[in-house]
Amino acid sequence: NLVYAILDNINELSILYRKIWGEHLHHGLWLRGNEDRFSACDKLTEFVFSYLADLEGREVLDIGCGYGASARVAENKGAKITGITLSREQWEYAKQRSNGHYILGDWNDCDLKSESFDCGYSIECFSHVRDKEKFFTQIFDKLKPGARFCLTAWLTCENPTTLQECYILRPICEEGRLPSLYNSKEVKEIIRSQGFELEAFSDISMQVGRTWSESIKLFASSLKEKELLSYLLNPKNSEKSFVLSLVRLYLGFKMGTMKYGVFVFKKN
Repeated sequence: NLVYAILDNINELSILYRKIWGEHLHHGLWLRGNEDRFSACDKLTEFVFSYLADLEGREVLDIGCGYGASARVAENKGAKITGITLSREQWEYAKQRSNGHYILGDWNDCDLKSESFDCGYSIECFSHVRDKEKFFTQIFDKLKPGARFCLTAWLTCENPTTLQECYILRPICEEGRLPSLYNSKEVKEIIRSQGFELEAFSDISMQVGRTWSESIKLFASSLKEKELLSYLLNPKNSEKSFVLSLVRLYLGFKMGTMKYGVFVFKKN
């Protein structure tokens, strides 16, 4: 079952994810170039929120909220946040640090009230979703008419070569428990097919790619820490092959095999 495989990946690698990405669990955005790893993560969150305008007093949906770091930023802007995550550990962590409403479950099976959100966002959750059309169908149902949504997603280049598929893309999906990776054209087609108006698309691959060189450095410097080292040396830990994806993702962004897109769309 893919959902359980994703959960196993999230739960087992929690120590590694938090060590490398902090509470945000997503790419950083380097605009000036002198940002540190964690302030770059904050900048990506702010970049997403810039498309949603004023959040004060609005019902805001966060799909794949993780540990609730971005949700807490939205709360500080006055949002009434509802977040959803598959991971019980993430759910409990988010609930303890926020007044928002957090749901433990699968977004594609979520039964939230129709037309109940003024806007929403999802940061790097999309690649973990098997039924990508239903993902957008659910968003359309839950947003109020006129509501805007911002999605950031790991993407592939168009028409990857056989070598790119074999040595970069397929292993990243296997090691990260990702059912599939789409290119920007495919995502745009699904968005429009579900009845949304696509308002904007930004390819920010160049601004986020540094995430992986920084992650490799941070991972290497953390190897002397007992907790991480004991995790890596424990033969019972089956998800540690994801460490190889740190290198694959670094190479993928360097070679243009991996892309990173921001999609902004509206329910009319």
